[in-house]
Amino acid sequence: MLVRLFRHFQRKCLLLLFAVCILCIYLSAFFLRAYDLKNKILCYKHVESKESLSTSMVYFDDISNANKQPIPGKAIFFHETSCSTTGIAKLNAKQACAIESTALWNPDRDIFVIFASSVGLDSNEHMPPFIGELLKYENIHLRNMDLWEYSAGTPVAEWVKTNDLFKSRFLYEHMSDYLRAVTLYKFGGLYMDLDIVVQKSLKDLGEDFLGDDWGEVVAGGVMHLNNFGIGREVSGRYLKGVINTFDVDDFLANGPTLLTQICADICKTTNRTLWTRERCSGLKLQPKETFYPISWTDYLMYFEPVAREEALKLAMNSTLIHVWNDRSSKIWNKVGTNNAYQSTAEKNCPLVWGSSEYF
Repeated sequence: MLVRLFRHFQRKCLLLLFAVCILCIYLSAFFLRAYDLKNKILCYKHVESKESLSTSMVYFDDISNANKQPIPGKAIFFHETSCSTTGIAKLNAKQACAIESTALWNPDRDIFVIFASSVGLDSNEHMPPFIGELLKYENIHLRNMDLWEYSAGTPVAEWVKTNDLFKSRFLYEHMSDYLRAVTLYKFGGLYMDLDIVVQKSLKDLGEDFLGDDWGEVVAGGVMHLNNFGIGREVSGRYLKGVINTFDVDDFLANGPTLLTQICADICKTTNRTLWTRERCSGLKLQPKETFYPISWTDYLMYFEPVAREEALKLAMNSTLIHVWNDRSSKIWNKVGTNNAYQSTAEKNCPLVWGSSEYF
């Protein structure tokens, strides 16, 4: 009898211990997620008094109150959305090449590089030489922003205050999806990803366009939308879609997938070959060869010397090349490697290419 009672008591204790362990694991995970979320948010909080933290640190002007403002519909925008815990601007040579090639081919247009995490340059820290080369271009403007203030006056002004954006598994990418829509809603103009190299003037592309992709969705890596007319309709629908369908777990959902659905609704067909300006209320879908001459499935063609000639031939008539950073970000070769990417970079971002060790 006593043995039976003891075993019964022992089982209850084990069950209780198991339940306590499960609860501890759950609470630990909960508090770790909360701590992680708080740190993510803090990294993007704009601190007005940052200048006082270091006498050698010079922070970039805020895009909202800088003297030089984007000309509506004419400016070109890049977004750098990573978190900088040091306050020092993060740009690598490939990103700098995207910026220089754009400035080189479009000297009459202002290029705004907007950092989501408030950053600047520290005179006491080693600055990569290519950053100095970018500063030689008078039409390149490096800017900071406050995510919450920047969203004011747009359809997502209240939604961004929920901080649901920071729950994303793909924060940098989803923030980029979000910010390009906010920027084009506010200012209008041309947005481009930082993994491109421009190889001809952009002036002949016109306005209010997207670029077709090789996959099932439209790419958002290069897009012009005015802040009026069909451009404002697309960016407005985009931001309302973020509010209603934001998906923290899907890499494409808040960008290309959402953009594709909006365009299909406007054009009243999912057949992208029928997306003409006439059918789509003035919106144009540029052919994939314009911005994406090589599919994401073949991105290695840009970096393999054996594929150099074929890749250059495929991209010969393209306005720019896009090297699919989500796949190629870890590929770095010594400057002078005989591949298509470096051949393109040497011609179109000569100062950055020439001052870099790896590309």
